Amino acid sequence: MNLNEKIVLVIDTNIFYQKKFSDFTKLPLEKYYKTIESIKQSKIEENIDIYFPEIVLAEMIIQSKKSCKKELRDSKVFLNKLKNLSTIQYELYGFDLDTHFEEIEKNHKKELNIIENSISEEKMKEIYKMALEKIPPFVEGKSDKGFKDAIIYLSLIDFAKKTEYDEYIIISKDKGFKQGKLISNFKNRTGKKLEVINKELSIAIEEKFGLFKDLRKYINNELYNEIKDKRVWYDDCPTKDGLLYTDCEFISLNKEKTEIYRLNDSSYEVKIHINMKCHDYCSERHVPLIKECGRNDSLNVSTIELDRESIYILEKKEDEWKIDYESSQI
Repeated sequence: MNLNEKIVLVIDTNIFYQKKFSDFTKLPLEKYYKTIESIKQSKIEENIDIYFPEIVLAEMIIQSKKSCKKELRDSKVFLNKLKNLSTIQYELYGFDLDTHFEEIEKNHKKELNIIENSISEEKMKEIYKMALEKIPPFVEGKSDKGFKDAIIYLSLIDFAKKTEYDEYIIISKDKGFKQGKLISNFKNRTGKKLEVINKELSIAIEEKFGLFKDLRKYINNELYNEIKDKRVWYDDCPTKDGLLYTDCEFISLNKEKTEIYRLNDSSYEVKIHINMKCHDYCSERHVPLIKECGRNDSLNVSTIELDRESIYILEKKEDEWKIDYESSQI
């Protein structure tokens, strides 16, 4: 890519999707903040702007609010079962869920670059026509799937008419954006270039600017082999349901999802996805838990495949890559 050019990246909700939320005081934008810092450390901040469509921010708020509401309900049910214990005191004073998330949304709108929704009467008629005729990003045979993507797309068209970037790039895992008609239509209506990338945000930037080639070579040729050779067995791996599994055997690496973030001049964070086969905790080693699991046979062990994220911190010292094991989360 020509470093005199400037591009805009438009982020879809699914780039930040997560099944469980760990913090309800903010949206799960860790990938975004890491990417912004990596861009600065790579000295390409003058070449990239990252924007969030307004509907994406709204959808993230809804997802987080829904999850928070469920956990509040579950916690109240649990604590209510302990109400007769004199040592248990609890009360959630003055917490208004709607007000809380309205404040989060307002703060993020101040902080992030936002593309406003194009939802005029004229645009809604166009979306209606697109849905009926299955014009991209609507997908054949998928009912009304594509409504949100259509708002993102039409809002981006309006945004492109008002701005002067060399290229507009949608980062999304939705296949509906990847259709040729959508890209050619964008060119006809704006005179601008559109690209759609179905990869993680950091990987899209890395490939677009040709970053981290030396490190990527080391990862492919050495780090992956080191991980395979160790064939690490993990204990107590959490699942999406919060249960623990023991004796987790390495199966394979998902190389396409390996993300790299530059931390400073010489240090990098490398996130690697490892597929493992795990035996659940209702085994003979965990007899007290057999009843909880609803099993009578202590030898009845089931297995599940998990995707575990391991984070390696690597440093370049004297032209060699070294792993900082103390800072890594393996």
